[in-house]
Amino acid sequence: MLHRNLLFSSCLIGAGLMLCGPAHAADDAAAICNAAISAYGAAAASGDPAKMTAVYALDGELVSPYGFLAGHDALVKFYASFMKPGDKDVFTVASARMIGDVALCTGGVAFKPASGAMESKGFWTRVLGKVGDDWKLLNLTYAPAAPQ
Repeated sequence: MLHRNLLFSSCLIGAGLMLCGPAHAADDAAAICNAAISAYGAAAASGDPAKMTAVYALDGELVSPYGFLAGHDALVKFYASFMKPGDKDVFTVASARMIGDVALCTGGVAFKPASGAMESKGFWTRVLGKVGDDWKLLNLTYAPAAPQ
C-alpha cells in the first residue's frame, strides 16, 4: 500500500511539474514578446530611426515583401525613409513561445501614420534573442494584409 501511494504521489508531482513547465515558459515568452512590442511601439512613435534600430540585434533582419534588410546601417536608412514622429504601430499578439533560447512571437499590426494617411494592416513574426542582458529582435518578418 505504501509503495502504491508513493507511486501515485510521484506521478501527481511529476504531472504537475510537466504541466507547470510549459505554462511558465509560455508566460516568459509572452512577457518577452510584450516587452519587445512596447519598446518597438515607443520607438515608432518617436519617429527616430536610431531608436527603431536599437530594438534590433546588431545583425538583426527585417524581411518584407519589399525586400530583405540586415544590420543597423540598413535598418536606419529604411526607417529614416518613412518614419515620422507620432506614427503608431499598434500590435496584437496571436502567439508567443520559447524555442530553445529564443522567443517566437506572431501577431498583427496596424500602422497609423501621424499625417492621417490611410492606415495599413498586416501580420508579423518576430524572433527575439538575448543580447547581453536585453532581448533584441533577431528577425522581424512582415506581410501586409490583403486589401478588404
